[in-house]
Amino acid sequence: MFNSQVLEVAIGLSFVFLLLSVICSMLNEWLGKILFNLRPSVLLEGIQSILPEDLVVKFYNHPLIKGFFNETDKPEASSLADLKSKNLFRYLPSYIPARSFAMVLQDIIAQENSAVLPAKCEELRDLVARLDETKFPQMAKIKHALLPLIDEARGNLVDAQANIEQWFNDTMERVTGWYKRKSQTILVVIAIIITVSLNVDTFTIANTLYRQGAVRAAVVAAADNYLQKPAIQTRDVSLDYIKEVNDQLLKLNLPMGWWEPEADKSPGMIPKDWRGWTFKCFGWVFTALAISLGAPFWFDLLNKMVNLRSSGKPPGKDEKAKSV
Repeated sequence: MFNSQVLEVAIGLSFVFLLLSVICSMLNEWLGKILFNLRPSVLLEGIQSILPEDLVVKFYNHPLIKGFFNETDKPEASSLADLKSKNLFRYLPSYIPARSFAMVLQDIIAQENSAVLPAKCEELRDLVARLDETKFPQMAKIKHALLPLIDEARGNLVDAQANIEQWFNDTMERVTGWYKRKSQTILVVIAIIITVSLNVDTFTIANTLYRQGAVRAAVVAAADNYLQKPAIQTRDVSLDYIKEVNDQLLKLNLPMGWWEPEADKSPGMIPKDWRGWTFKCFGWVFTALAISLGAPFWFDLLNKMVNLRSSGKPPGKDEKAKSV
């Protein structure tokens, strides 16, 4: 039962989805890092959500934060628009520790009041309370956020700093959610483009795997071999690795691409009527949704199915003889 034809078809499809997901994940990471600068962009949005605009600029211009920039020589930002400009945006950090945020924020608050960094919890509370709300409309927002955090520390400056750090960490959890949603959107778009451009129709591939035992056996063997390699999560983003994965797809000899199928392959690569195109579109949608689940999902699922197949193999001849 476990070594059935249906299970092998599922293994073959999962392997195809895994390889396509690897390509999508690599391209998604590359686009997010190189083209969209996604992590620094989302982090900046998170900082903007808790600090007034002028303080955001001062925050990123602070020497301690500039230490997290991607280059040693960074231009100074005079406004939020300047901070988002191309000549500076590419240098922005993708991660800021909570402790650094708390220290820089206290220093900025002290500067706003023309004072030194507070040494006592009472001094910090006084500086926050004296922030000028008329200067920036959002200043009231940060005051109302910080005062309860400081009061909760009950005079202990270390606890007050820890509360500010936790406030920042809570914000970063929301920021992580923003990043995942944006990254997932890009991943779905990439999945659709790859699916259509490579003409990867789940139903056509499944039909080929089901009807052609030699192709199915070769794909299952390739899946077994692939799982012996190091986990895909350890590989760096590189065009060479994407090419390597694409070569593996081509070696599977499955009906993908826009050429007319050969005599020994399943028909339906290029539909001839509207019914064929309808099924083709459904096949594309299924493929795109599947590979947008991500490479780790298919890697784990493929591992489980291969283990299930191995554990369910029928006994060998010697074992049969013993049982007679």
